[in-house]
Amino acid sequence: MRRLLALSGCMLFLGCGSGEVDLTVNGLTLIQKDQLYTSKPSGFFCDTVPEGQIRIVVTDFSPGCPLDVAPGDPSPRDSSLEHNEIVIVLGGLGMDHSHQDLRTPFSVSKIDCVTAGDNGTAYFNHYKAGSSSTTTPDTTIQVDSGSVKLDQWDASGKLDTKGSFTLTFGGSTVTGKLDAVSCDPTG
Repeated sequence: MRRLLALSGCMLFLGCGSGEVDLTVNGLTLIQKDQLYTSKPSGFFCDTVPEGQIRIVVTDFSPGCPLDVAPGDPSPRDSSLEHNEIVIVLGGLGMDHSHQDLRTPFSVSKIDCVTAGDNGTAYFNHYKAGSSSTTTPDTTIQVDSGSVKLDQWDASGKLDTKGSFTLTFGGSTVTGKLDAVSCDPTG
């Protein structure tokens, strides 16, 4: 196993005393259990975000990365329960890309990934209990605005991606810390 998540800090929270951080977006609560990231040095998660992208996922189950599940073990994502996740897509990382200075936060906004871009975007996804799909949420709320500050990012995937985020989804603003492990097959 790569490691378990230890997070702190939230603006809207319920029961953070357990060591877990709860993020509530429009009445839906994500109790954070793990964070992971995948990267696309070339190619895109979102076509209008600059090349050199990472996709950070905050999950309510652990381990969140399928590479950390031993062969033959059951999925840690229990399909009989509802699940929530936050997905953050950032671009411009890596050699010869636009966001070389990690001292500058990434702005994220509501974009359509086809015609208008920004440094990134984010989504809050909800999967209803009994849903067999792990890729198609029944509710997706795209961020209206926000910022993501990376304090550590390693193109080789050997180091965790660390930082913080402030995201506004409609009337809900959530903040949190990032400490995401690489879920790239070579990371």
